[in-house]
Parts: sequence; structure tokens; C-alpha cells
Amino acid sequence: MDINQLKQFWQSEEQMTFKGWDFSYIAHRTSTQELPWNYQTIVTSYIDRSITMLDMGTGGGEFLVSLHPPAGTTFATESYPPNVELCMNTLPDHGIEVRQVFDDEKLPFEDSFFDLIINRHTSFSS
Repeated sequence: MDINQLKQFWQSEEQMTFKGWDFSYIAHRTSTQELPWNYQTIVTSYIDRSITMLDMGTGGGEFLVSLHPPAGTTFATESYPPNVELCMNTLPDHGIEVRQVFDDEKLPFEDSFFDLIINRHTSFSS
């Protein structure tokens, strides 16, 4: 790849919209190794319809919705503004309250508020 091709590639990448956790536009460039466990299966085993649940750094909320969490007692946090907007427009329809976070040392909830907290990839400092 010469410098002009590389520049064109970078410019085309800059035009891609990053919303939620849909990486389908790069699927042909990545590979993953199968894990001996399944995160969704593990999380689902802990979900009880009477729990209060938090998904930290929910992205676009796609994974959280796929869990069919209890409506009215499920919350999500997100910091990336385009994802916050996406979540605010979609998650309340599933009974999920969204809160934007600005500081990974402070969550906008009381201590011991949740029965279950899930976090696939976001930072948090307690």
C-alpha cells in the first residue's frame, strides 16, 4: 500500500460512524478465538426478575437488551456522547434507565443499590 492509498484508507475510516457496539463494518478484518465460556450465559444465570441490575459502559445497549433484563429495575451507564444519545432513544422502551457518567470514580447511584453489576469493557475506579 503506497502513501496515497494509505491516506485514502484513513480518510474513509474517519467517515465511519461509531455508535453502540456494531463493528460489522470491520468484521472482514478481524478474527476471534472461541472461548471455553460464554459471557451471556454466565450473566443470564444471575438475572432474577426481582433484582436491581446495572450494566456499566453499556455501549449502545444492544447486549443489555439481548439479556431481557427486568424492566423498571435495570440501569445502564455510558460516557461516550453518541452512545448516550442512542441509549436514551432506545433503552427506556425496554424499561431501562440510562445515566451518563463523566468520571469513572463516581457512579450516580447510592452505595449497595444494585444486586447485580455487569461490566464487559469499561473502566471503573472505586
